[in-house]
Amino acid sequence: MQEQSTSFGMRLRQIRKSMGMTQREFAEILGTSKQVISRYEIGKRIPKVTIVKEFSLRLGVSIADIIGESE
Repeated sequence: MQEQSTSFGMRLRQIRKSMGMTQREFAEILGTSKQVISRYEIGKRIPKVTIVKEFSLRLGVSIADIIGESE
């Protein structure tokens, strides 16, 4: 179960790095701050479902991909 609680942050970091972006650049695309992205990536914060949906739309990835549940 612990893996699920950290999978969002790990996936977010993987997506950001695959795009070759800094946390600040990534935050600008997602409409948030670098600090929020950092907290998500290290697992100190978990977003609401509505935020995950918005992130997936802005990044052009599925919600399953962003939360690490794609097959």
